[in-house]
Amino acid sequence: MIQPAISKRAFTLIEVMLALSIIALLAGALFGTVRATLSATAALNDTQRSRQQIYGLFELCRQTFTALPVTSTIQWVATSDQGQNLSEVDLRLAPYAFSWGENATFYGETSLCCHVARDGTLTLGIEQREIDPVTGLTKPNPAWLPLLYNLKSAVWNFYDTRTSQWQNYWTDTTTHPTVMNLTLTFSGQDQVWSQSFWMPPLAGTPAAASGGSTSAAATPGTATSITATPNGTSSTTVKIGPSGNPTPPPQLPH
Repeated sequence: MIQPAISKRAFTLIEVMLALSIIALLAGALFGTVRATLSATAALNDTQRSRQQIYGLFELCRQTFTALPVTSTIQWVATSDQGQNLSEVDLRLAPYAFSWGENATFYGETSLCCHVARDGTLTLGIEQREIDPVTGLTKPNPAWLPLLYNLKSAVWNFYDTRTSQWQNYWTDTTTHPTVMNLTLTFSGQDQVWSQSFWMPPLAGTPAAASGGSTSAAATPGTATSITATPNGTSSTTVKIGPSGNPTPPPQLPH
């Protein structure tokens, strides 16, 4: 008996190509979703890391400035690097200020300053400069510790109780400003970061003798706050008066 032939239908080339196209589209969509998720996660991690570095710098400055010896000196100095006009804050007679490494003390000049990176952005860090005992000038080749990268600007302001005004410089080494403010902007970002710091008075000044509002014991942790705004800065620093009660803060110039 002759068996009837059983036909077996196979996939045509068009059907195979159509199936492969659908698989490719699904794989591409899945890859795009995974890639976007990884990019967003990396950007979030970078943002959080940057915020932690900024908060860490502000806290380091707060602890250092409030613990400065009353005999220390503070001076704002205009500088330049690769054609850019910069500024720095120099500390002397402050052996424990921003110290790092094996030596816990440094008896030279400690500076919070910026260097220009290859891409034109600024790097904020700490320089330790030895002082020539004969000339009183700083020696070359200071030690350098970078802290913040990719900065567009780092601006210091100083509040002087003698004039009740903010100044964008401080050259009087015979006294301390009551409050120092650091404002940071980053390259490619609109957000502005601002922090104010209480300063201890110099020995022998009226504030030091009377225990007035510039005393280092005036709860600096509750007297300052960080302000970040898209279009500018807003200071919420509270000044502690002689009676211990807060008084309205001075307005930081924009």
